[in-house]
Amino acid sequence: MKDELTKVIELEIALKTIEALPKEQKDRLLADAILRKLETMNIAYEAGRILESYTIKYVHEFVKQKDVQEKLRQKAHDAVDKVIDGITKKMGEVLEDFIKCKYERLLSEPKLTDKN
Repeated sequence: MKDELTKVIELEIALKTIEALPKEQKDRLLADAILRKLETMNIAYEAGRILESYTIKYVHEFVKQKDVQEKLRQKAHDAVDKVIDGITKKMGEVLEDFIKCKYERLLSEPKLTDKN
């Protein structure tokens, strides 16, 4: 609390001091402050944050549209269908290989009716 009060007092003193300066000095102070801020900030990171924020807001608004929701549902349905088709195909291949293996083994085993 004490630190916050100190900051508020310092800010008030700085504000009054700046207000008392001539316009040219105020402009120069502002330009120097902006330059220091730009030199110390990571512009790519800041721009990325701004774009990310904008994109998230846009996507939230876009997804609220009924036609977009229907398209998303359809895409999800199509993706699930593809996964199920892939699983079914793989199960069929495994089953086919299993049957072939067993069939070949049955053919190669001696039968009870065979005479040696």
